[in-house]
Amino acid sequence: MERIFYFSGHRMTVFDWDGKELFGSRDFQPNEAGFEDFEKLLRSSVNFPSRLLVDMIEEDFRRESIPHVNFLDRRDLINRQLERHYREEDYSYARVIGRSKVGRRDDQILLSALTNTGLLAPWLERLEKFDIQLMGIWSLPMLAEKFAKPMQIRHEHVLIVSRQVRSALRNCYLHNGKLMISRQAKFDREMWDREDFEGVISNLERSTSELHTFLINQRTLTVDETLHVYCLIPRSQITIAEGLCESNRTVHYSFVALEDMFQHFGLRGCEGLGSDALYSYLCTQKNPLYDHYAKEDQKTTYYRHLMDRLVRNVAEVGSLILVTIAVLLALKGMELDSQRQLVERDIELLRHNNEVRFGDIQEELQNAPLIRDAVELVGLIQADGHQSPHEYFGVISRVLGKTEYRPIRLLQLEWRKHAALEAMQIARDQRSQLKTYDPSGYSDPYAQVGLEVEAEGEYIQRRAILKLKGKINTQDLTYRETIDTMQRFVDELALQEEIEDVILVKTAADVREASRFTDQITGQARSQVASNEFEIVLIVGGAESV
Repeated sequence: MERIFYFSGHRMTVFDWDGKELFGSRDFQPNEAGFEDFEKLLRSSVNFPSRLLVDMIEEDFRRESIPHVNFLDRRDLINRQLERHYREEDYSYARVIGRSKVGRRDDQILLSALTNTGLLAPWLERLEKFDIQLMGIWSLPMLAEKFAKPMQIRHEHVLIVSRQVRSALRNCYLHNGKLMISRQAKFDREMWDREDFEGVISNLERSTSELHTFLINQRTLTVDETLHVYCLIPRSQITIAEGLCESNRTVHYSFVALEDMFQHFGLRGCEGLGSDALYSYLCTQKNPLYDHYAKEDQKTTYYRHLMDRLVRNVAEVGSLILVTIAVLLALKGMELDSQRQLVERDIELLRHNNEVRFGDIQEELQNAPLIRDAVELVGLIQADGHQSPHEYFGVISRVLGKTEYRPIRLLQLEWRKHAALEAMQIARDQRSQLKTYDPSGYSDPYAQVGLEVEAEGEYIQRRAILKLKGKINTQDLTYRETIDTMQRFVDELALQEEIEDVILVKTAADVREASRFTDQITGQARSQVASNEFEIVLIVGGAESV
């Protein structure tokens, strides 16, 4: 259930909705008797969530332009506009309605405010007095946008006209489906209590003509464009209205039956009621978090109701969940106990069968894991047997034994085996620490090496890492000869079939491309170098390659 308090600027009407069904409506006049009856209703009825819908002649609308900026800056600019135009007003609202299509494409905003709330104040005081769960305050003209779809409106310039009170017509101008301006067209006082439909049509044509001229002066509408006017009236009056209104090139009139709108929205209980009942239903469909005018302190009671409801629902759901879990655990416990008994029976049966079949060889079976481990160890020893240190001496001696490399003296050789992946990573780490390392120009020799997977009956391949440390006798060599000798030595090692990679970690004369002539450039060239030590790391392949 939801209750709509509809304030027409004079009297208060209460609509009680349950979904799409209207249970009833009551009118209250702004006098002592009306206020007393209103308090009696609030005191005696159930306090369920309510909304306030206002349709006041004192509601002002303005359009402004602001630069198109980010969200936070836009909010500040909008607040400045509200402060500028409605500084003294308690109830104001703003929203972005589009962007300009010319120039710098500024944001177009709609500002509105209730400029005279003195007539509304007595009703608000009574809502606060009885702690009514007020969800928000909505503007009736801003709900007119909801008629565009059911009326199948496709025009750019539209005027929606309705009559909620005897004293005036409500005119809402929409541009591309967005409300731009709204005003009330007042009747003469003598027409309020008369059923003078011709006077209503005359007022309609006069107010439409005035608004049409205003829109042209504001350059919102051009003289060549047509203003399409849609009027909400009872079906019984449509034939008369069509005979009295005369459309032309600039203004076109259409009449929509209120009964058709009630049927379109599937409403019940609205027979004989006016457009105020239709607007009250549209108000129930708005998101309660986004109203137009209510202040936060006015919605405190509603927020408290939501929290109480949430806590109550959570408690109910929590109790239901606990009961469900308890039942499930009990059933699961019974099931597990039954399964445990079956498993124990199967284990006892297997134990008996094993004793019958394997009792004579029980000791041999207990020693089986030790025998398996011994076999695996022998396999590993056989697989790595080819990779003993002396297997690599021949590779190095083939190069080092040549006459041209006599100045090179090998002082230390370190040898260690690694799993293939570990050896690859060590090589990459060594290379990345070199000052001249350039990843973009380096071709990784291990890029095509697959990951060794230990399958049944096979073993992970190994790599041997050899570190060669020594000195080069530079006494009889020039700088160029030193460079060339070290370069040829490194290149020839790299050409050996068994060697996968050569990393020159330290050298007496830098033979790397990035800095080969560094000493000459800096003017420090000499035949004798300061240090004649070198260090080379070799990555040697698996057992099958040696």
